[in-house]
Amino acid sequence: EQAISEIRRKGAPTQLSLQSLDSFAARVPEEASTLRDLLIYIGAKIASRRFGWESVLWCASTYEKKLGALSCLTEALQDRGVDLDSFTRSRRTARSVSRDGPISARLVTEVYTLLMLHEAACGLVNLPNVLCHYDNYRRGFPRLSDRAVGEYQLKPIVPDFLNHEGLNSGWRHEGVPYKGNIKRHRIRLDGPIGLQLSFRGTPQAVCTLLPVAPSCAMIVQMQGIPGRIYQDENAYNPLPKSDAKPIGARGLIRFKTPHLLTRIGIEFARIIGLTEIAIQSGSNNRWTNFSNADTRFRLDPEKAHQIYDKTAHDFGFTQRADGNWWKSI
Repeated sequence: EQAISEIRRKGAPTQLSLQSLDSFAARVPEEASTLRDLLIYIGAKIASRRFGWESVLWCASTYEKKLGALSCLTEALQDRGVDLDSFTRSRRTARSVSRDGPISARLVTEVYTLLMLHEAACGLVNLPNVLCHYDNYRRGFPRLSDRAVGEYQLKPIVPDFLNHEGLNSGWRHEGVPYKGNIKRHRIRLDGPIGLQLSFRGTPQAVCTLLPVAPSCAMIVQMQGIPGRIYQDENAYNPLPKSDAKPIGARGLIRFKTPHLLTRIGIEFARIIGLTEIAIQSGSNNRWTNFSNADTRFRLDPEKAHQIYDKTAHDFGFTQRADGNWWKSI
């Protein structure tokens, strides 16, 4: 109590809410770190009873090491019904967005809420309306019939394997039967919230969103999903014919894919209650700046501009000083 009172005299808030604690950490990060250590030291139950649940939630959100190292915090979260896997993904996302600055506990809780709403909100997207919008189609292609619309599905996906960089992104693998063999899709998600468009049960394209601020998410990935043919589920190498050229997404032939995926992303953002959505510029895309010697993964700058910048301009987004595109919804 004496130590916390001393920290309060140095500017810590009287009410330990997420907003006030985030603001305090932004002003004096060293004092905020000391306060967090003290709250953890006295234990989650005492801290919650004395200073409120949000003080514990702030500690769990901004703790710099792995959360599993502190059983008092994980137990407190579980007692509140928090899904630890989703909460860990939320912490990763907030850390990647914060970069060198303090982690925002409000952003952690916002991402967590979005992850928990992910599946339900995806099911509320009016996919027939989105698919039939005239601006989604390439010139010369007719709109889908009602029967054909029913062959498309939208489902929420998250990475199965998180990458080693500490970012909330990674790989997801899916396989579907194909002419007596297996067609595998290896999907690299660039963010925590993926919206996968499928045709007749086969993955076609993905739109990935990254929450970047309270009530705002950024579309960081819009791409088709090719597949390779394997003999069976246990085969390590693809069959020779498919090794030369991956099989493309047949269900996207008639569409301007970036327009279709942007419309899906905007509709999803509205449903989950966001007030702003952004599209990452092509020049800021991580694959445009990919430095690995393997050029297969590098995104051509001109192609990136067409996919992200031109699409954002077509939808009436406004480009800001950071190069990214923003729009209120």
